[in-house]
Amino acid sequence: MRFLVGVVILGAAVGLRHQFSLPKPKDWLYFALLGFLGITFHQWLQSTGLETSQATTTGWIVASMPIFIAILGWLVLKEKLNWLQALGILLAAFGVLLVVTHGNFSSLVSGKFGSPGDILILISAPNWAVFTILSRRGLKTYPAALMMFYVMTFGWLFSSVLFCRRQRLGINS
Repeated sequence: MRFLVGVVILGAAVGLRHQFSLPKPKDWLYFALLGFLGITFHQWLQSTGLETSQATTTGWIVASMPIFIAILGWLVLKEKLNWLQALGILLAAFGVLLVVTHGNFSSLVSGKFGSPGDILILISAPNWAVFTILSRRGLKTYPAALMMFYVMTFGWLFSSVLFCRRQRLGINS
């Protein structure tokens, strides 16, 4: 329901700004991919992860999203990073690992760190970075509200299908 409300509000904003236009045929799949990654998959990772992760741990992990965005921007978009920014990324990554491992860095080697929810939340951070980097192409062509209207519409549709399937199968969580 939350995404449906978002679709309606974004649709109204796009309409009031007279920005509505249909995407180019080549962009439908692009918006569907963004809707899946940025809305459906991301929210599934976060909501499922919160079932076994502590809220404070989740908050620290979610705060790592800019780290992944900066790294992907450097790798994919060839954005510049100076030594101070690189040091900041390393310190932030160290802090996230400290939180996720609860200070037991040897658990990284054994693969037994954090709860399953911590791992899902940790996956959501680079997923959001991928969504952010991929979104840049669309923002060069479409107004932000129009682009997000289409992204959220696809995300809502995909989430609704998953929700209805789970309800039909009798899966509560």
